[in-house]
Amino acid sequence: MHSGAKAIVTKGHKTGTHYLFVMPADLKLDNAKAKAATGEGVGFASDPFEVTGCVPGSVPPFGSLFNIKTFCDPRLAENERIFFNAGSLTDSLDMRFEDYITIEQPILIEIGKVPTQQPLDKLEE
Repeated sequence: MHSGAKAIVTKGHKTGTHYLFVMPADLKLDNAKAKAATGEGVGFASDPFEVTGCVPGSVPPFGSLFNIKTFCDPRLAENERIFFNAGSLTDSLDMRFEDYITIEQPILIEIGKVPTQQPLDKLEE
């Protein structure tokens, strides 16, 4: 189940434009899909606090609050409700996914990928 939502603040390599990618918490950002979505390569914002006022890991999935274009992976819709950080590392909220889409109006595009797992014998080295 993909009910936990994480929000990642990125910065475009060419334009310096900030983007917010929202996806299931168990997925990683797929750089190739992010580039296709934005038209440029992106990297993690060096200081998300400067852009959002939130420490890394606490950014809510509402880029519109920060004047940042928001992209959302549609796999979050696999659950009726999503759970996300509320600008704090200790506070979270939940809401219906449909309500989130109505309020935020993100661009729905698959942007996440399943993290690759190392074989157990490689973890012990």
